[in-house]
Amino acid sequence: MTRKTNRLRFVLTGSLLATAALVATVPFNMGGCSAGNVDVMGLVNAGGKTLKAAGLNEHQERAIGESVSLAATNQYGVTKNERLATYVVLVGQTLASRTARADQPWVFGVLDTEKVNAFSGPGGYVWVTRGAIEQMHDESELAGVLAHEIGHVVKKHGLAMAQSAAYGDAFNTAVGSVGSAAKFSELSDTVTTGILDKGYAQPQEYEADEAGVKYLIAAGYDPNGFLHFLQRISAEQKTGGSVFSTHPGIDDRIKKIANQISASGAGGTGATLKDRFAAYTGKTNVGSIDLAQ
Repeated sequence: MTRKTNRLRFVLTGSLLATAALVATVPFNMGGCSAGNVDVMGLVNAGGKTLKAAGLNEHQERAIGESVSLAATNQYGVTKNERLATYVVLVGQTLASRTARADQPWVFGVLDTEKVNAFSGPGGYVWVTRGAIEQMHDESELAGVLAHEIGHVVKKHGLAMAQSAAYGDAFNTAVGSVGSAAKFSELSDTVTTGILDKGYAQPQEYEADEAGVKYLIAAGYDPNGFLHFLQRISAEQKTGGSVFSTHPGIDDRIKKIANQISASGAGGTGATLKDRFAAYTGKTNVGSIDLAQ
């Protein structure tokens, strides 16, 4: 447990340090952030026989998000490339500052795996894999993926998953005779498995896409970057690859995103920042990148 806690504290500290070191440059013009430890034992409902799904609040949401993050970092590890990690924090905080939950603590990080994926845990935890970044061509594509995951958080899709799990008969039967802390742990494990192995439901993917495009435009990015990234991923999926396996229905998502961008009139008008992306990632041309350092 100590190893897990220290790893997450490193990520939290990294987010704060990176934000404190911001330079006022578009789109790096977000608000501040803060973070703190989550007392899981203090968040459980100690009174009832089962955890009350309707009573899950934002503090519990963040505790579950921490559990998801601990599982993700234990499974994949965290990048040792501090420059890359800082960069992702900067882009993520820029986008988060354009949301209705700008004042909550946010944590952004890079998982050290070649798998192409991204995850978000309840309460403001957002992760993108090194493999996903290797597939990107500019900062607007990175911003698009992060904005989508931020959308899941803002729309409280993880909390909805937790509430659904807590209401379920299978959950209540499994944990009905044990203590509150164990119930909360079981609930966290259920949500963690859902997010990391299965992903959100397709309607939630659509909702996160719609919100993400709005955040991209508000932050000054070209929303076409997200569209281009998904089109590239879709082509790879058709060859039998497992990229973005926890993000269902990409082709339908692409159509909806394209329509939204067209209706907004913002396509092609925002920043793509290919040069800055190359400076932070070392990716000077397509197919040439080493982020593992």
